[in-house]
Amino acid sequence: MNSERFWILVLTATAFLAGAAGGFLFAIEAFPQGSSGPFASYRDRLAERYDLPPESRRRLAQILEVYDEEIERLKARQLESFDGELVKAGEDCLSRIEGHILAPILTPDELAAFRRECGLGVPRSSSRPTPSVH
Repeated sequence: MNSERFWILVLTATAFLAGAAGGFLFAIEAFPQGSSGPFASYRDRLAERYDLPPESRRRLAQILEVYDEEIERLKARQLESFDGELVKAGEDCLSRIEGHILAPILTPDELAAFRRECGLGVPRSSSRPTPSVH
């Protein structure tokens, strides 16, 4: 092999490997792997927004897991005919999050803002926003 060809191949391989490594590192930082489980992004946003300690994060995950199981159970029983139960289950979940996770750490104004964002206390007949869970 000609000496020039060898060094061109080495330079090309080095540039390729450096680019691949840089792209990999960029992808890890730009697109972090989120946690898994039911309502993972909602749980992560709530934990980050209210700076929840680890124990509260664990309890929040448990509450949302129970809620996910309840949703799946209701889906199995024909979701359309149990819309009222689904709304009640969501309200119960939000009430548990409020009472067990957020109430001890938020001011009354912050708690009222959370209730407004989630539609707690809004009459069911009105159109109410649903918390984003994706």
